[in-house]
Amino acid sequence: MHAAYQHLWRSRHLLHKVGGPYYSKRNSLRNLIDSIGSDGQLSPVLEKKGILGHTVGRRPGDVTFERWTESKGLAIDVAVTSALAPTYVRMSEPCEWYAANRKHRKYDVSFEGTDYLFSPVVFETLGAINTEGEQVLKQLFRFAAKRLEGVHIVLWTSLGSVFLQFTEISGAGNSQQN
Repeated sequence: MHAAYQHLWRSRHLLHKVGGPYYSKRNSLRNLIDSIGSDGQLSPVLEKKGILGHTVGRRPGDVTFERWTESKGLAIDVAVTSALAPTYVRMSEPCEWYAANRKHRKYDVSFEGTDYLFSPVVFETLGAINTEGEQVLKQLFRFAAKRLEGVHIVLWTSLGSVFLQFTEISGAGNSQQN
């Protein structure tokens, strides 16, 4: 099976297991990001400890890439929000708010002067993703496409399929966004 199609199969397989609590959805998406990074030969590390030194209750490295830019790695914090939750229902872009107010506010200062950049990748159960997270995923797909004989379009089709299945599984597939 061609590697790009393996992404599609893994995406579907991972998301068929989704439907339970928040961590199940988050872990499935985290594992998908790890898989894409692996295909891009970026050597991702799941749940890397010690990025911010010895701290309690702070693990921003759901997926960490040791070599992202010339001199820094990248720590990705994966999160899933529901636009239908009472906290977010009146917001026009809940995942952008969550990335800025929950993730960046919590971690940005701690990453100053470290060997890592920080990026939250926040998915909504209705299919949206924060802008910064989308940029990170696009770069991951570029790396993977270079290693997988340039099948960039197939990978993006796979991601689209993942989002559609994600919204169906979450029960949000019949909702409309304005």
